[in-house]
Amino acid sequence: MSTRVRRFTAPQRSVAGVSGTGTPEETALESYFIMISKFNFEKARDQCDREREVRSASCGTNWCDFMTALSRLASAEALYWSLGFIERLRISKLNFGKKEPLRTVLDQILLDLRRVREVYSQGKGGTGFSWERKMTDLVGEVMTFVNARKQLMELYPVINRYYKVIMTSLHWGGILEHNPS
Repeated sequence: MSTRVRRFTAPQRSVAGVSGTGTPEETALESYFIMISKFNFEKARDQCDREREVRSASCGTNWCDFMTALSRLASAEALYWSLGFIERLRISKLNFGKKEPLRTVLDQILLDLRRVREVYSQGKGGTGFSWERKMTDLVGEVMTFVNARKQLMELYPVINRYYKVIMTSLHWGGILEHNPS
């Protein structure tokens, strides 16, 4: 007897709402966010770089700036998930308050995204579904994500500090040394 295993695959939805029916730009964005969600940061970055080169003439500088920001965000996400910034937090105390590189990168990405959003928001069309309106909303959501990432980075030192306080209290209170026989 052989048993067949059926794999469940969730239906793919695009930025436009229906897979495969969006514009080339929407397809590129869908592909990027799928790669990011699968932790495939290098391919996401490469795809943004390719998209920027291919569409630089037809889509204008604002699209290229957005692709550059997304490319840098993919690199920042790779650095974030390597958790290397946590070690740098400990070391940065010795550097007399210098910012860690990831925080600096995220701040720069936010500045770039803010500029992109301003340009798209100035070009909002009268229709409710204009490209500029979609892009303004999307860039705003990406900015919210980057801000959330920065806030999470601020949380880790707090957790570490409380962990040390609790462990020190347990150690000095004799709770950790208690060895029932």
